[in-house]
Amino acid sequence: MTPIRDRGSLVCVHSTDVFHWSIAYGQLLLSRKRKLPTSNGTGNKYSFIALWCALAIFAAPAGVYAQLTANDDPMENCSIYGAQSMSVGSIATLGGGVVPVSDAAVTLNTGMLVYKECIVRKIIDAKKKAAIAQLISDSSKTYLKGREVCTVDIDGNRTCETTSPYFPEDLAADQRLWESNVVNQNISGGLSNSLNPAYQNDLRLALNRSYQQQIQNPGASLACSYTGDLVALNNGAYDGPQSLFAVGDPNCNPLFNYYNYQSSVMSIAAADTANRMTRLGWNNGTYDVEYRDPATGRVRVVTPGFIVAGTFQQQLGSNFRQLENANDIGQLINVFFAGIGNLAISATAQGLNALINSSVGTSFVDRMVQDFGAEQSAAQTGAALQNLQAAVYNESQYLAAKNATKDVLMQAATSLRDAENLCWSRIVPLVTTYAQQNSIAQIQIATTSEQWAQKVIENNNNSLVRLAASLNTEATAASTALDRLNEISAGVTNNTISGTDGYNQLNAIVSTLPTQADVQGAQEQTQTMQTNLGTLVQGTLTAWQGNADPTVGWCNVNTPAVIKGWADKWSGSSSIYDHR
Repeated sequence: MTPIRDRGSLVCVHSTDVFHWSIAYGQLLLSRKRKLPTSNGTGNKYSFIALWCALAIFAAPAGVYAQLTANDDPMENCSIYGAQSMSVGSIATLGGGVVPVSDAAVTLNTGMLVYKECIVRKIIDAKKKAAIAQLISDSSKTYLKGREVCTVDIDGNRTCETTSPYFPEDLAADQRLWESNVVNQNISGGLSNSLNPAYQNDLRLALNRSYQQQIQNPGASLACSYTGDLVALNNGAYDGPQSLFAVGDPNCNPLFNYYNYQSSVMSIAAADTANRMTRLGWNNGTYDVEYRDPATGRVRVVTPGFIVAGTFQQQLGSNFRQLENANDIGQLINVFFAGIGNLAISATAQGLNALINSSVGTSFVDRMVQDFGAEQSAAQTGAALQNLQAAVYNESQYLAAKNATKDVLMQAATSLRDAENLCWSRIVPLVTTYAQQNSIAQIQIATTSEQWAQKVIENNNNSLVRLAASLNTEATAASTALDRLNEISAGVTNNTISGTDGYNQLNAIVSTLPTQADVQGAQEQTQTMQTNLGTLVQGTLTAWQGNADPTVGWCNVNTPAVIKGWADKWSGSSSIYDHR
């Protein structure tokens, strides 16, 4: 007994038993460890090939599938799954690996680099723009409407709203609010708690009335308390005690009233100047963008000066640098991105509020996000269509190779059965003549139960039947994947699904699809199977028809023992073919 060791098992055959030697198979994992989708999205399938033990064991290169991390997007990195659609590079070695110009590393890297530069770069640039647009949108909404403003009433109750910007639209109004909150806090508590309880409430009410009069009617401090004829009084007329009080009131004296009036006006002017100088100091010497409400006449700041200055700085920096430095696909800045600065300093458009104002439809920042999202979608649609085309081609080639290998197996099985039928057509007449010559009364010919070909086909654990079943599983999976790819491709082409959706659907299954190396391996499998099974069939037929041992050369009609053995078996006598 001679041991024959292959890569997967130890098969022992008798060196003198030509029949069993001719049909012994070495187990081989044929390099196609390909992932298949199952109910949980994963799975493996293996294809096996039967080899005649006299041949050297052949192993095609295994298909390699990179392990992806949770954050990896297979179609957006330099892996074989994304680099399927390049027209210049390749991810399968061309020619011999020992030829310098076809070195495996150089050949594979070429395909990755072509995909990276032509596909991935454009997608990442589009994603970056979309992310920046979203960031600007979010920060604008927070900056312009995210500040909490609280009001304290005379009872100390606090009411807050988060609708104000993080800059003072009306500094004087804000100052009055701050002052009012402090006054009300000290009327409801604070310093008022130190007042004598006997007149505490009276003082609180007096202070509140005085303060409300001051803020609601600041000009009341210039009014004369005399309600009579002030001109006559000033000319010497006297109409009672109230005239004495009028003489003592400075506001009833034209000279003193003028000085009070002048002082009040100049105080207001000084406060306004101080506020403006304060804002200029905050804004590094740049004026705010202001808007006058035509209905109320109120003037409010819509864009702080420091943002105006910063916008010009950015326009002279970032946007212009991007435009000046654009030297690759997809690097020209978008009209929305370029227009932010101009919109921010437009008083007519209400400055920065125009970025989030949706009173006339979709806001500027939302349209910007939509525009950049559309650009990203277009990039992904292009990538999806290009990769789908390549994936459909690879899957079609892979399926064709698997079907071709199945055909080779079926042809080998058919050849064995045809050869067996040819043997019976030769043996039966000779056995009939032998029976007549040897006075054998009755011969019951039964050839269908022998199944010499079927025993070769089903031999051991490495039968052609199992190989065919394995190939059929692979071919079915490839056909299903091809249908799915065609479905996605048709959906994107016909706009029944979005490009982004098609891109995501392809991205979800791309790691289970065959690569160029897998297609090449499947085609090599067909060629190797054809060669090896041809040798197997020919060796089996030679053993059947030419071996002198009748238990092996059962079809060797030139051997008398073969004819006698079949005549004995079919006549019911003891035969060499009874227990084979």
